[in-house]
Amino acid sequence: MIGFSFSCKTARLIRNQCDKCDEFRQSVDINNKDKVHL
Repeated sequence: MIGFSFSCKTARLIRNQCDKCDEFRQSVDINNKDKVHL
């Protein structure tokens, strides 16, 4: 159970970072008409 709770916290952290990356990528796409892939 300890490993399960740890994986849940890790998954949540990774998902939060992915959301920030997506927001950043969208803002870059709006600023530059060329698509930028990070």
